[in-house]
Amino acid sequence: PGVYEVGVHIADVSYFLEPGTPLDTMASNRATSVYLIQRVIPMLPRRLCEDLCSLNPNEDKLTFSVVWTLTLKGELLNEWMGHSIICSRAKLSYDEAQLMIDNSDRQWQPSDFPCIINSKHVPIVVNSVIKLNKIAKQMRFLRQSRGTLRLDQPKLSFSLDKDTGLPNGCNIYKYKESNRLIEEFMLLANMAVAHKISKTFPEIALLRRHPTPKSRSLDVLRDQCRSCGIVLNLTTAGDLQKSLNEFEIKRTGEASTIAMEKHVVTIMCCRIMELARYFCTGCIEEEKYLHYALNVPRYTHFTSPIRRYPDVIVHRLLSAALNEGASITLSTEDVDELSSHCNKKRKNAKTAEELSSNLFL
Repeated sequence: PGVYEVGVHIADVSYFLEPGTPLDTMASNRATSVYLIQRVIPMLPRRLCEDLCSLNPNEDKLTFSVVWTLTLKGELLNEWMGHSIICSRAKLSYDEAQLMIDNSDRQWQPSDFPCIINSKHVPIVVNSVIKLNKIAKQMRFLRQSRGTLRLDQPKLSFSLDKDTGLPNGCNIYKYKESNRLIEEFMLLANMAVAHKISKTFPEIALLRRHPTPKSRSLDVLRDQCRSCGIVLNLTTAGDLQKSLNEFEIKRTGEASTIAMEKHVVTIMCCRIMELARYFCTGCIEEEKYLHYALNVPRYTHFTSPIRRYPDVIVHRLLSAALNEGASITLSTEDVDELSSHCNKKRKNAKTAEELSSNLFL
């Protein structure tokens, strides 16, 4: 009682994407999927994205998994990584999962969740989501207590006309507790994999770092805020987060005005941040591996190989590290060049996504 097995299961894209093949070359060149308002330009062919590598319910699928034994307090007792085959019970939307979280005492009927094909699985799925959320909240508390930074900015969500494909409505996307649930376990998986591949392949691991803001930028932000009567502690990422959390408590005036001030300060903080970037561990000193916002020594991307090519490389590295895949032939120079290419492609994709949003707005 009180101990649970929790797994993050990611589609085993690298099984279908063999190194050096035309498909692999195409994916490497694209490096990322691009999400525009009215369309998605996928990194991989739709047969892979929507069928072979889509974890549809009641279908056996090849996956790469990280499985933990956890307590309800979010304490990690054991960890396992490896290739697996899963058959999921349901494919939930964030709204459906949130409905379960918000109504934990309700007696759900099979008709409430048509996405759960087998009606006998409804109480099992609901109970799993509720337990996962409790664990995720405890994990988030422990992680944030170690000092992390999260700068949330409003994200626009468009509704499109079915016939024309043009926007007919726009609102602010609401980030739900169910989003945070998934995020927490994705972060845990990414950190676990980063540790494994960097220890096994210290010269060729592909990680993701977020450099500390430049001292000059921090000084400028501090002076700008002071000129407005706002004092921020910028010593560490955790100190900045604490200052932002206390902002509404320490400010006086109309609630709407204070909320607007906090929004402006958040934007100012975002502007001084360095961009997170992929890198090869053999090319920089270990103290520079740090991810500033997450406040962790090692981090990578493992959880989205369908839409990010770096994740594919990380899957191959992890397979080799576990002696479950082919040996790695990449050199430090290869990984360094690939990291730079993916950084450039990700930056271009983000610019295109922002321009698309601005155009439709």
